[in-house]
Amino acid sequence: MSSEDQATSEIHTHPAFTGQGIGTYLRRQVEAWTCQQSKETGIRAITLTQTISGVNDAARYLLQREGYIPMGHFFRMAIELSTPPSLPVLPSSITLQQFVPEIDDKAVFEVMAEAFADAWHNNPPTFAMWRDYMIERSDFDPTLWWLAKADTLVIGAVLSYSFPTMGWIRQLGVRTASRQQGIGKALLQQAFTIFYQRGFPKVALGVNAENISGATELYKQVGMVIERRYDTYGKTIHARGSNAPSYGTPM
Repeated sequence: MSSEDQATSEIHTHPAFTGQGIGTYLRRQVEAWTCQQSKETGIRAITLTQTISGVNDAARYLLQREGYIPMGHFFRMAIELSTPPSLPVLPSSITLQQFVPEIDDKAVFEVMAEAFADAWHNNPPTFAMWRDYMIERSDFDPTLWWLAKADTLVIGAVLSYSFPTMGWIRQLGVRTASRQQGIGKALLQQAFTIFYQRGFPKVALGVNAENISGATELYKQVGMVIERRYDTYGKTIHARGSNAPSYGTPM
């Protein structure tokens, strides 16, 4: 167990009950629980985060007032599938193949671990954690996962899920040595094609606005546009210290 960790919170107040201190009360309850978890698990400090809409000024004010600082910015990008998407084009040495559960799991995880090395460096998941989050879930559909292979080596993958009104690309990654060959673009177009064939009107994904790999520009190249911006705020909760929160009541 590491001496530091990260936890994510989701706190929302019904619009009819804002301005009554409910959000602040819930925020402090979560911090108190986080502090207790830090003590019980022996983790020295936990960074508690929450992501909010970029236009939610009330939530931003509450978080800043409670000592949270900006940690990152994200975009939701989407494409409307009103016409058939362009078909993927790849070098002749590379093929697109459907994911095979129990066979391709580890290879795909290794691709994503390399592709997301910068994003995961503070809190990288283990293979078991990744598998539990990505595969052991009720909406997992292996026919929506596609791999780019050079012979038998997996060098890229796009991992998607279907929502009621749209397709969602959860992860897209290409090994560093295999970039600049159009593999990421081809994987996106393959995902678009599958969703279009199944009658989905739209495909969306989330991307770090500060992504240094050029992902945002790639998504624009294939016709995706920025729909929304999200901001992540964080605060370090210590097991002991001056900022250790206590339970209270709504203001």
